[in-house]
Amino acid sequence: MKILDCETLKSAEESLSYLFCISCEQLHKHIDELAGMQFEVNADITEDRWLPMLRYVTGHDFKDEKEGTTCWFHATRSHDANSFLAGIGCLRDRLEPTWAFLHTLVADTLSQRDWLRFRREAESGNFGHTSIVVEAWMSNQGPYAFLFADTPLNTAGTCVHDYLGVSELVEFITTDFDRRHPVNLRDRHRAATKPMLVKFATPGIQAMHVGAALDYLIHRKARWPIDCLVPCFSGEGKAVPAEQIVKLIHIEESRDVYRKNPKYRFSDAFMSRGKTV
Repeated sequence: MKILDCETLKSAEESLSYLFCISCEQLHKHIDELAGMQFEVNADITEDRWLPMLRYVTGHDFKDEKEGTTCWFHATRSHDANSFLAGIGCLRDRLEPTWAFLHTLVADTLSQRDWLRFRREAESGNFGHTSIVVEAWMSNQGPYAFLFADTPLNTAGTCVHDYLGVSELVEFITTDFDRRHPVNLRDRHRAATKPMLVKFATPGIQAMHVGAALDYLIHRKARWPIDCLVPCFSGEGKAVPAEQIVKLIHIEESRDVYRKNPKYRFSDAFMSRGKTV
């Protein structure tokens, strides 16, 4: 079965070798050649770089594949990892459960009545932001995921949000809460949750994503930073159903003495419950 799976370098290499109908040795040769060639991006990385590289390797225009699957990696924190085996909800699905869970973390200092008052004030005040910022954020319903499993592990110095540290929703709520109360809700949330990746699969394989995976291997071989390679999935407000969930990947987290600059790595217990694509 055709599959694009960039969980590891090995899985990405095996995927591309199968899709290109070449051996891994031949793929490595092409990667070495492409690393020394110029594919300058003038307007669009797909048209200017990824598709031309695919033509170089295959000798023809690489078409989208209706058959097969593409794997994605949703970065998050959770107090109940196995809940994601039931699927990944979009923003509107996550609002009430998130508010409810966050209250359990400060229920020792804030009553249900006071928590509801805080929520009304936070939402009416746009969490301390302008209405334009909140409206733009709310319009991006998600859920989101990355093509490369290691992208969310190394977000420092990039424009990629650190979803393994805190979701945007939790960041909005906890930042506003911490401005109003002596209790640090952000720290309590971090202590009560663990970072993880939820791997899921979608039908079909797009040429642009195959080109991105090829470029990913080139960047890794040349030891170039991959922050310019961030192909993403968006559910656009539709949840990822349970049958598309492949497995849960645990992430280990460490921080410096000032609790800043988080570092993430794949856990030795790399895989939790899951199933085969």
